[in-house]
Amino acid sequence: MPIVDVKRFRSAAQSLNKRLGGTFAKSSLDPILDELGTAEKVSCDELKTNRLREMIFDIPYDKQIKYTAALAVLEQAGFVIGARPTSPSVQFSDFGMCPTEYMGLRKLRDRTMREKVKLDTGSLHLVFWFKFKSSNGNIESLKNVWVREEVRFLQAPSSPPFTDAMGNTMHFTMGEGKDNHFGMCKDDHSIKALKLACRWPLQAGQVVAQQWYQYSHDFKPGQGGIWHNIPGAAFLLTKGVRKSRGEWVYFFHKKNWAPHNQKSYHFEAEFPIGDAPELAPLPGQNFMKTSFKKDELTKYGRRIRLS
Repeated sequence: MPIVDVKRFRSAAQSLNKRLGGTFAKSSLDPILDELGTAEKVSCDELKTNRLREMIFDIPYDKQIKYTAALAVLEQAGFVIGARPTSPSVQFSDFGMCPTEYMGLRKLRDRTMREKVKLDTGSLHLVFWFKFKSSNGNIESLKNVWVREEVRFLQAPSSPPFTDAMGNTMHFTMGEGKDNHFGMCKDDHSIKALKLACRWPLQAGQVVAQQWYQYSHDFKPGQGGIWHNIPGAAFLLTKGVRKSRGEWVYFFHKKNWAPHNQKSYHFEAEFPIGDAPELAPLPGQNFMKTSFKKDELTKYGRRIRLS
């Protein structure tokens, strides 16, 4: 729980701006001074800590430089002086496909044999750009800020209409990366080879996941760190099977998750599943993506909506 030396912070700030706290002259530090109040020292609970953190990140970069000495008091109390990603948006980037090999089971009259099967159409990849700006107006301030996604499924990914090829992980994080002064990073939403991922006989159904994009100032690979949701960077991901235009298809859509994200967005695509695999896969296999080639989505499916 941070303890802020308010008297020292106010004194350092006023030494840089004699009119600080005046009736007419407004300062970017005024919200922080109002939040801290008039006590000489303030112990910040979680709610106050979160409010102060956001106020610091919203100070324009040139003012953060101007008030370096004053903000150092907050830094000594444990606050990060810098910025976080803001104004998040997503944009469909490209499509990819990765051929798949698996061990199949061939049943003979007197025994069962294992046989390697190659699927020319394997895992499908819908790749999006996640874009953002810097809360203090200086994108370089995000150079050492980490960004990732956090996904929580509301049903097990292997629930009908899917199989264990989808895995059973209900909650995961992926994509930890920094050098975010470019204001964007990629997010790959994939599905294993449809012939293996879907239950046979095919049935209609879907699974839904909640996705947050998050940031961290102190993350260290192998050691962890504290992660915060990027305000407004919340989406719902849906994967499912349905009949469309007279055939069974796999569908995926990504849309804004209200009320956490009020900026309307809806991407949707579907892919014909085709016939069942000739050989059932050996149970317990791990169908990992190695690499995929960029390709045209229209060769494998169709985009239904982008709005």
